[in-house]
Amino acid sequence: MLQVTNAELKVANFLVHHNIPLAVADHLSPLLKNIFPDSRIAKQFSSARTKVTCMINGALAPEYHKYLVSAMQENPFSLSTDGSNDNGLEKMNPLSVRIFDIEKRCVSTQLLDMCLTSGPDAGKAACIFEKIDEVMVNNNIPWLNCIAFSLDNTSVNLGKHNSIKTRVTQKNPETFFMGCPCHIVHNTAEKGAQAFSDVSSFQLEELLVDIYFWFDKSTQRKAGLEEYCQFCDIEYRKILKHVSVRWLSLELAIDRVLKQYDALKSYFLSEDKADARFKRLNTNFTNSMTEVYLLFFSSILPVFTSLNKFMQREDPCIYLLASQMKSFLQKLFGKFVKMAVIKNASLLQVEFAEKQNQLCDSSLFIGFTTKQRLLQLEREDITPHQKKKFFDSVRAFYSAVCEYAVSKFPWDDPGLENSTFVDFKRRETCDISTVEYFVNRCKCNIC
Repeated sequence: MLQVTNAELKVANFLVHHNIPLAVADHLSPLLKNIFPDSRIAKQFSSARTKVTCMINGALAPEYHKYLVSAMQENPFSLSTDGSNDNGLEKMNPLSVRIFDIEKRCVSTQLLDMCLTSGPDAGKAACIFEKIDEVMVNNNIPWLNCIAFSLDNTSVNLGKHNSIKTRVTQKNPETFFMGCPCHIVHNTAEKGAQAFSDVSSFQLEELLVDIYFWFDKSTQRKAGLEEYCQFCDIEYRKILKHVSVRWLSLELAIDRVLKQYDALKSYFLSEDKADARFKRLNTNFTNSMTEVYLLFFSSILPVFTSLNKFMQREDPCIYLLASQMKSFLQKLFGKFVKMAVIKNASLLQVEFAEKQNQLCDSSLFIGFTTKQRLLQLEREDITPHQKKKFFDSVRAFYSAVCEYAVSKFPWDDPGLENSTFVDFKRRETCDISTVEYFVNRCKCNIC
């Protein structure tokens, strides 16, 4: 039988709590003996990675799991899962729990089970839910205590007819579903970029990806760009990688390109390569409007990223989401719709797509730096047609993002509207009915 001291168990718990690699344990025993030569506890400490792994899996994990299950059996909780995209034979669907920890007096997030699925149906709703339900049944956790379930917005998760949502609501019709609002914000910006591209033929994400992969893995090309940066008196900076599924990388990647735009332009217009990617980049940097396009996106994307960052806060903020969504849409309207039109209609009834309701080109919000650069280029080498196409693209962008936001955001969700009583600043405008809504909906074992 494995002999474990109290110190070894606490160190194992420490490594897990701070997400420290277990290989560190190989060096702890000799280190402690060396720095505490007069300590009896240090002399007895003998725990490398194998023993630490055994303590975690055989002693700590079961106790934490038992504590979590016990709390879920008696208290309301919310669940969340998201399938892995690995290429193994088994698909991981980690099931995490968000619950109020009575002892710590705070809301905590903990892992309940990995919910592994396999076979040709591993990614289907029926198979995933079967594993989740199996975990709930085996641990005697009542579905009645599940007050919310967080999933992304795919049909497998939130479809109306054959999804995880339809199966969970059969167990507990009052479970709250909303999907992932961060995905919606990301998709809203993406729809706008596509509409902008349809008019201007400017492929924003393609440009950023091409720039990154042209210099990636090539020290010679990076050194060449550094020389052009020195020539242009610009500090060389590493090109950032934009990944389409990473919500916050687009703004950072654009700003990094703009900070060394003159050097990049000189590089791609001065060098001569036969590669297809280089030719695309040469074409983009030959176009004087490319910088204007990038400056516009740099000025407007903070509206999206600020909302996205807000929704990724660790502390609960659902009671603020309704007001944040309204503020987001109002900001977008204010950038291209006449103020009188906005004032004379309810938020979701603003006829933003009508050209007569939109601001003139000179009043459209495109960012101060964008406007200055456009004026400078107008005096040099761009035509009135290019300028007109740019403003048409901006209008297309704003119209597309507003249309998507109006149609996809959960504007009428009663859970969002009634949760506003949690906000102290708005409490005087709320009545007891907002509290009663949740009391009546959450028919948990404790109610």
